[in-house]
Amino acid sequence: MKKYTTKRTTDISAMDILRENKKPLLALAAVAAVIVAAILLIINLAGRQSFDQSFLVSGDTIKIGIRTDVYPFGQVGEDGNVTGFDREYIDEALRRLLPDQERRFEYVPITSQDAGASIKYSVANICLGLLVDGTDRASGFRLTDPYYTDAVVAVVPSTSRLDKLSNLDGGKIGVFSGAILLDDVEKYVEKNQMDCGLLRYFDYESAMVDIENNRVNAVVLPYALARQFEDAGFRVLAEPLYEVGYSIMLPTGQAAVTSELNKVIAEMEYDGTAAELKYKWGL
Repeated sequence: MKKYTTKRTTDISAMDILRENKKPLLALAAVAAVIVAAILLIINLAGRQSFDQSFLVSGDTIKIGIRTDVYPFGQVGEDGNVTGFDREYIDEALRRLLPDQERRFEYVPITSQDAGASIKYSVANICLGLLVDGTDRASGFRLTDPYYTDAVVAVVPSTSRLDKLSNLDGGKIGVFSGAILLDDVEKYVEKNQMDCGLLRYFDYESAMVDIENNRVNAVVLPYALARQFEDAGFRVLAEPLYEVGYSIMLPTGQAAVTSELNKVIAEMEYDGTAAELKYKWGL
């Protein structure tokens, strides 16, 4: 007769292990949460200390560079004072950032090309001027999150039959590379399988002369800048290519100020203040 031995096996599931170790795991999770909270507190305190020692808090005068050649973002009024959307936006942002603190604001008219030099040589502490992160003009400086989003459009001669840039078959496209990234336009061309060459422009005059003399079929740039082409008799194609964001420029080493400004930018977007200012200035 055969003898059979029965082996008793115990099947321990993952749930059983969790039940047995529930208390130690909960304790471990609680300790981890406390450690994370402590780290975040230290980071916040260090950031706040850095902000409290920044030029915004320690200085008596805050010098603000505003681009004044693009209406309605900035212009010099008849009384000689700087006005516009950018002026009112940064005023409100700094009012929220520095409540109950007396500060004198000095406004410096600049162009977008001047922004970097203005900060580098302490002509301005902060600059606003349709500045896009990643462009040559913004390279080497701190930039906030975008406070305004603009459409990137194509400008063509008034006699052009082109309705959408993606319908352009061959030819050349001018890119206002001081205001937008050449890479983004290249991606647009590739996405739409366009066989077009790209030329870089840094000033209005050269672009206008070339488009008027058919050296390029279209010029791509933000709508805020395209208005000047419209005023000169060119046509802006109705369909935007993509969107681009304008940021506030700060000196390097101002991570804490940038972080605090980002919070204010988000707050002004959330509570409708940014929308009110856009409506006021026709944006």
